[in-house]
Amino acid sequence: ARFPPLPEQRAISAFLDCETARIDALVAKNERLIVLLQEKRATQIGRSITLGLDADVTMNDSGVEWLGQVPEHWEVKRPKFATTSSNSPTETRTFDASAAGGAEFL
Repeated sequence: ARFPPLPEQRAISAFLDCETARIDALVAKNERLIVLLQEKRATQIGRSITLGLDADVTMNDSGVEWLGQVPEHWEVKRPKFATTSSNSPTETRTFDASAAGGAEFL
């Protein structure tokens, strides 16, 4: 088998090293972009869940420290006033919020 002369082999090797480094840099850049897009997606999902689809909604203080602000049209209620439970089709009773540590639900 015939091989190119040594100077040509070195030139080919240098070219391939340069191109490999360029490709590696592009791959690293794209991996960083993927991470940023995943963060953006998670942020948008979180914002949609808490604000709804209208990003311009007016926010009000919820009155619940850990909850912070909620959209103006939301109403914060204790579970006692927001839910009912039933063990049978004929029996309905109010949920006891004190059993849940006084937790509040949206």
